[in-house]
Amino acid sequence: ETETVAATVYPNPTDGTRFRVRVPGAERADLTLFDVQGRNQPIATRALEADLVEVVPATHLGGRSLPPARR
Repeated sequence: ETETVAATVYPNPTDGTRFRVRVPGAERADLTLFDVQGRNQPIATRALEADLVEVVPATHLGGRSLPPARR
C-alpha cells in the first residue's frame, strides 16, 4: 500500500551534492529522485534521525559526477 505524505526538503536551493528530507511521523520512507527531464537519478541515503534522511545523488544535480560519499 502506498501512502502520500508531506515532506520537507532542505536546504532549498541545494548545492547539488546533498540534501536532507524530513518526513514527519514516518517509520520508513522510500525515496526516488527524478531530474527535470524525468529521468530517475541514483541516490545513496543515510538515516540521520527517525524521520530525517540525508540524500546524496550519484551525479551532481548540475550534471557533474561526484566522488563517492564519505562514511
